[in-house]
Amino acid sequence: MERLWQAFELLNTKLAQCREFSIAFVPIPKKWELVFACVGIVPKKLVALFAIFPLYFDIKYNKVVLRLKQAKGRNMKKVSIIIPAYNAESTIEECYQSILNQTYTNYEVITINDGSKDNTLEIIKEYAKADKRFVCIDSQNGGVSHARNTGLAKATGEYVMFVDADDTMDKTMLEKLVGLIEKNNADMAVCKFTHPYFHCYIDNDLYDITKTSELLRLYQDPFALNMPWNKIAKRSALTVPFDEQEKFSEDELFNLANLKNMKKVATTSEYLYKYFIITDPKDPRTQNSCIGRLASMIKTGKPYMSLYWMGTKLLPKRRQAAQNGITEGTLNLKKAEDICYLRLVDYAFYQMPIYIGMGVSKRLLVQEWRTILEDVNFQTAFKFEEQYGYRLKKLDLVQKEIKIRQFVDLCFKLFKDKNDDHNFKSLFAYVSIFLALFAEQTGMLNETSFKAKFILDMQNNLTKEAEYVRSIIHDIIPNDNICGLVYNSAV
Repeated sequence: MERLWQAFELLNTKLAQCREFSIAFVPIPKKWELVFACVGIVPKKLVALFAIFPLYFDIKYNKVVLRLKQAKGRNMKKVSIIIPAYNAESTIEECYQSILNQTYTNYEVITINDGSKDNTLEIIKEYAKADKRFVCIDSQNGGVSHARNTGLAKATGEYVMFVDADDTMDKTMLEKLVGLIEKNNADMAVCKFTHPYFHCYIDNDLYDITKTSELLRLYQDPFALNMPWNKIAKRSALTVPFDEQEKFSEDELFNLANLKNMKKVATTSEYLYKYFIITDPKDPRTQNSCIGRLASMIKTGKPYMSLYWMGTKLLPKRRQAAQNGITEGTLNLKKAEDICYLRLVDYAFYQMPIYIGMGVSKRLLVQEWRTILEDVNFQTAFKFEEQYGYRLKKLDLVQKEIKIRQFVDLCFKLFKDKNDDHNFKSLFAYVSIFLALFAEQTGMLNETSFKAKFILDMQNNLTKEAEYVRSIIHDIIPNDNICGLVYNSAV
């Protein structure tokens, strides 16, 4: 009981220090409303009333605390949080709660109900009624890009972030990312996120993306610039809307196209965003996700139905977005092409843990890689890589088939050994295995290319990823002959 009274006295003190506190937000008995608003303290009789009705006090106390947090944030710049929601009744309240728990409280939550057929709209309306920072927009089903564009048009904050209705945030995400932007005079801040298959390996860093080397360094980090939801950006930097005709990688196109408005990107190594996904391939709800649908498509056995092949179809739009987004600075068209083909090759490797995790067979993945290696776009991508000191080996059909099977087998082993180890950069290891089997060094390796760096790492055993790859591949390739240097007049 003594601790309860101490809590009352603490609340009393805090309210006394907060003269701007508005009691209009907290429904209390009318006769005390004027006292609360003008004096800013809790009268002793009101404390006694709360003690008699603890349930009433608990509900209202939570609102008082929320209101006090808001008062602290009066000098904070507003963040517009945009949430597209479709049939999200089972997850959106947990998403909202993670926002309400934020230590940074000057935000607006713009939720676009994208034609939901369940009770999503009713839940959105309830929160909008209870908290003026929550805004409900009801729309016919137009897709996630249309919903995000609708939210952007309504956003009034100096900063913008996108959240999926089934995801959650660490309670410090807004505070830390906004702090990074303001501390470094950056245009965008990016954090790590938890995901069963996608991983981001950024550290605490600041990138000057007007420089080619800095942009390529950031862009080659898996999923640093792909996703819309692990970042906060200045609203003024987001002038190009989402492509509403594109349902695959529309977020990457959006980020690429808006780079022209940015000079600095700050990153943190902290995991501040939790992505929700159902990973059981037998669960019918997996069909609600892009990953689940892609896994189902490749399981049909039909060629050209994978994440990689979806990426090839996107190549013209990615090229246009890159040219529009980065060539207005110090970068040229050649670097825009580099950007396009870098991401295309990434899809070939980054789809491996997804498909293995979703139960795609070795047979189907061997078939997939036969078609990838024959694809002219894949070959063109590695032609661009030759400037960094290595190339793909020339193999006959038998040699190629053997190496494809070895690659797939080793990828399954890597997934089993390391997929759940977040301190291990497994996506880099998939690429490294491929390079050890299929690449050869032609000159001095230029670490501007992450792939060239991976070769150097394996040759010199410089990272734990390189050490692991060397350990599982030594029966196939002697460690002293990984991507061995070749001398050829054609180089």
